[in-house]
Amino acid sequence: MEQRQKQEGTRRRQTELGLSEAQVREQTLLSRLPGIVIASDREGVLTALSGSGVTGLSLSPGELVGCSVYEVFRECPALLAGFRVALSGAAFEGSCELGGVLYDARLVPIRDDEGLILEVVGLCLDGGERLRQSADAREAPLDLAAVRPQLLRADQLANLGALLAGVGHELNNTATMLSGVIVGLQDAAEEQRLPDAELAVDLQIAFDQLAAQGTQLMHLAQTRNGRSDCLDLSSAVHATLDMLRQTGRTKYVKVTRDISEVPVRCTFDRSQMEQLVINLVDNAVDAVQEAGAGSRGVRVRVWGEGRQCKLSVEDDGPGIPLDLRSSIFRAYFTTKAPGRGTGLGLHAAREIAEGFGGTLRVEGEPGKGARFVLDLPQTPAVAVAA
Repeated sequence: MEQRQKQEGTRRRQTELGLSEAQVREQTLLSRLPGIVIASDREGVLTALSGSGVTGLSLSPGELVGCSVYEVFRECPALLAGFRVALSGAAFEGSCELGGVLYDARLVPIRDDEGLILEVVGLCLDGGERLRQSADAREAPLDLAAVRPQLLRADQLANLGALLAGVGHELNNTATMLSGVIVGLQDAAEEQRLPDAELAVDLQIAFDQLAAQGTQLMHLAQTRNGRSDCLDLSSAVHATLDMLRQTGRTKYVKVTRDISEVPVRCTFDRSQMEQLVINLVDNAVDAVQEAGAGSRGVRVRVWGEGRQCKLSVEDDGPGIPLDLRSSIFRAYFTTKAPGRGTGLGLHAAREIAEGFGGTLRVEGEPGKGARFVLDLPQTPAVAVAA
């Protein structure tokens, strides 16, 4: 009995240490993220506030956690409006000014398994450069070639922040499960009995989740080399959809995959392809959620056709009016309601597609959803073998 208690104590300490290390890694990444990371519960009470931008606001996160967002950000009506939108159940994208700095903000509601809102998580990135570019554009034509890297980077950082917030939420869920396991082990030790078998199952599930979340954090934090290689488009799209599911981005919309089991090889940079797929799927999810009742689905397809590699993302949303189709790929153009979009996602996706030597177009009848199709030149088998 004494030996079993020692073993249980050792496992408990290992569990607590693993959880502590995971939380430290999460906090370190969030504190170094450019901008401000915010989270609140369903009542609008701050549960997290971090990021390098917090220092510039002369805010003390430790003192503000537990305060109402409506009090902390009372001088920023745009951000408060965003919280109201997110707490009502919709994602918010827009601009707000904090401490004299213009931020591009994205707030996302996080729901439980029954669809009830648990909290709101968000990221605010410095949008001052975009404001200056907009002001300059009124005086002279904007050289898109010169600002293309900045636009793509801004969109990439916004995606990174939202993904990190999703991983952070999942880590909190794992922490709750591990806390329950620890209590069960402590009760068993005090009563000098073997722990319930269900605890071992919960512990294995929690460790598997920590491993997956740790892998996801390392993937998000790794340095991207920006190099294009001959890769399998099917594998890249599968991995990106898995990441979106694990971080909760597609949790409440059915995403159907029709992805070729035969490798579909073309030349692209994997991190930029992830960015392209994330933007197209995010756009489709937003469209489906905007449509409300009825069919709520997104379909992703990858296939080879002749000398082309093809990817399509189709949604059951309201579709895109014909008179707007020539504008939807412009930087900062959005069909979403005011405060709900920055207009960078589709623009960045087309820029990435053209950088790969391909094209991105939109199809579909207005009122019957939209279908975005990526065409890339297929890499010849001889080139792959070489």
